[in-house]
Amino acid sequence: MSRRLRKIGLVLVGTLGALVALELVLQVGAFLLRRSAAAPAGAGADVTVLCVGDSFTYGLGAADPSQSYPSVMARSPRLAGVQVINLGWPGQDSGRVLGRLPDQLATTRPSAVCVLAGYNDFWSGGEVDVAHGGFELRTVRLARLILAALRGGPDEAATEAMRAARDAPFLGAWHAGSSYFEFLPDGSIDTHEGPLDGVFSWSGDRIRIELRSADEPLELGFRIEGAVTDRTLFLSGGPFPQPLPWQEGLPGATLVDRARIHVRNGDLEAAERDWRAALGDAALRGPAALALATHLTASDRAAEAVELLRALRDDGTRQPAELFRIGDALLAAGAAAEAEEVVLAVAASAEVTDEVVRFLVRTALQLPDISRLDAAIRESLATRTMTDAQRIGLLGLRASIVDDDAAATGVLFEVARLDPDADVLRRTLRWHRDRHPRSAFEKLAAGLDAGERARVLDAYDRALGGEDATGEVLGANLEAAVRQIRDAGALPVLLTYPGGRADLAATIREVAERTGADLVDAYAAFATLLRSRPRADLFVADGHCNDAGYAELGRMVAARVGELLDRR
Repeated sequence: MSRRLRKIGLVLVGTLGALVALELVLQVGAFLLRRSAAAPAGAGADVTVLCVGDSFTYGLGAADPSQSYPSVMARSPRLAGVQVINLGWPGQDSGRVLGRLPDQLATTRPSAVCVLAGYNDFWSGGEVDVAHGGFELRTVRLARLILAALRGGPDEAATEAMRAARDAPFLGAWHAGSSYFEFLPDGSIDTHEGPLDGVFSWSGDRIRIELRSADEPLELGFRIEGAVTDRTLFLSGGPFPQPLPWQEGLPGATLVDRARIHVRNGDLEAAERDWRAALGDAALRGPAALALATHLTASDRAAEAVELLRALRDDGTRQPAELFRIGDALLAAGAAAEAEEVVLAVAASAEVTDEVVRFLVRTALQLPDISRLDAAIRESLATRTMTDAQRIGLLGLRASIVDDDAAATGVLFEVARLDPDADVLRRTLRWHRDRHPRSAFEKLAAGLDAGERARVLDAYDRALGGEDATGEVLGANLEAAVRQIRDAGALPVLLTYPGGRADLAATIREVAERTGADLVDAYAAFATLLRSRPRADLFVADGHCNDAGYAELGRMVAARVGELLDRR
């Protein structure tokens, strides 16, 4: 071997040795950092509990979001002074929950994280990345940081060390015309259309908004110009392709605007006076009535709210977007029968839009007489013009609310003809395969030509033929989630589902035992409850909890999380 090659070999060996030593130092440092992060918070520290998962965390089946189990937790005296954030979203499998967890942990900085995931894994096919949160060569991570610094680009560490929301220079309300939004110290955002379904954080000149409904966080640039008492906030990115100016403070041009300012200042009597005065203005009547009804419901005056909303519903001038809000407000006030009239009116509307379909799906299971809605949907499907996606959405809704198995199978058959790969087909067949046997599909397909018959039956077979990922993949994803939560200095709390498959609960229990994560065994607790209560007391038709079921779940989780936080 030449002297030059020996020299290169020595350099490589020396470099490798240095990297191994550096890796050892970084791994030990990471371990100590985790131990440090897991130490009890100091006295007076703010405490946040983050809830992640699918539709059972979101609260599907409840009368409104305020009845979800995280909302029940937030109202529990056991967690007085604790902020509870709900970032659950329908349809997420354990891989999606895991993939979004790092950003959510960095944004919310929780003390505890409740994880309820896995129910959607058995139709997702297990196509998830289980590597998140596992062992990582930290020298590679260090190299990435160094390269980022050399490029002058964003430092990866900045995302992980976002400053607390209460330090943001843009805190408070900003408006453009009658539109407004308000960044609140707890990381939430209020808007003229109601609270945003997510939380924000910031770093440098960037705002990061984590929405429950979005796969990726929204990134906005910002700058502030002007004096302390007369500032303008310019936002760019996302929905603002050009920097858009927002003036500081809430809009105050109308009575409804003034009422918002009164609410912000805590003067609800003055706000109510302005809302009632605005009812006489045709242009303001809608938003004033909706805001006043929300206030009345929150003030235990739901009967007044229902009377106001009924008059607003019946005046014949409401646009679809306003009807959606009226329906939601009636459900929040406990007036399901009144809300049903709104839902039926929307279902019978001349135009079917994506918003109409979403509204019907969101409200259907809360109505007292689903058969009336089913009839309206059937009429709409037969007579209205709509896209294939909208038609599939309405057919999927029918498959969920129709009690007759043969009729529901016929609905799914129509979905298979429209889109053999439709998610609703896979989900429904996998959730309720006993209700929809292949023989029923074969009978329905008998009248089709050979090509379409083969296509529909192949769709049925593929819908049921995917890998059931509720075993090893779910276990790996939950273990990775527990590691990520602990690395962030938070307490992991795994939940089993209040109903559903026993093997799913067994997998979650096994992960809790292997990892030492805390467990709220809702599956076992609800099995006990159902020995003395009918199922309809706790669940809606499709298997999600109703208000009473989520109340039971919220109380269970609040009690356990309260005990854990007391020990810190």
